[in-house]
Amino acid sequence: MVSFATLWPWIGLGAAGMLLLLLAGSPALVDDRRVPRWHDLGWLVFAALALTLLHQFEENGLDLTGRPAGLLNALCTGFGFRDAVACPVPLSVITGLNVGTVWIAALIAVLTVHRHPLLGLTVFAVPLGTLILHIGAAVG
Repeated sequence: MVSFATLWPWIGLGAAGMLLLLLAGSPALVDDRRVPRWHDLGWLVFAALALTLLHQFEENGLDLTGRPAGLLNALCTGFGFRDAVACPVPLSVITGLNVGTVWIAALIAVLTVHRHPLLGLTVFAVPLGTLILHIGAAVG
């Protein structure tokens, strides 16, 4: 039986695909039709959510080279273990962190952006933090 710990990146990929289709081909996620989509905060936070879900799949589902669970492997080798099998960090840690921050917290922020614009902007915190970590790892 497939566990949620290995299935959630694929669910996120499907959700990202649906969001991207809605963002590209439908005015359903546009708040203010008087301004271009790139100036519409509601549309932008949905776009950030879709891109974050795609990034989560790339890190936790399959990376660009086809290897599974790239983030867990990178985390474990960073801690000095040879691979994820020898690492004591369970897959549930990665699942809880990603599902908690993006699927729950970011979804709440996206859905409340109309009433609380600053809360909606927190959707950009996860991709920005990830960008800083990736640049730091590439430079350092």
